[in-house]
Amino acid sequence: MEFIATIILIIVGSELLHMDEYKSSNRILPEGYETDRVKATQDIQKYGKQYYYEQHIAGKYDIKEAIGVNLWWL
Repeated sequence: MEFIATIILIIVGSELLHMDEYKSSNRILPEGYETDRVKATQDIQKYGKQYYYEQHIAGKYDIKEAIGVNLWWL
């Protein structure tokens, strides 16, 4: 019985630890916005992934989409 309780505790703890990662990965940007990947990468390097997840969920990396800027490949 203790073994089963331990396994359940490990599974629940693991799920709680990865909750921010799951929320960040499934976040939908508002219409007309894109992610500032340069700032996001710099923050991951400086502060770590957990900081990035918290900021991404809060929308700190959302920037207005510039029309015509992403047409360099055409």
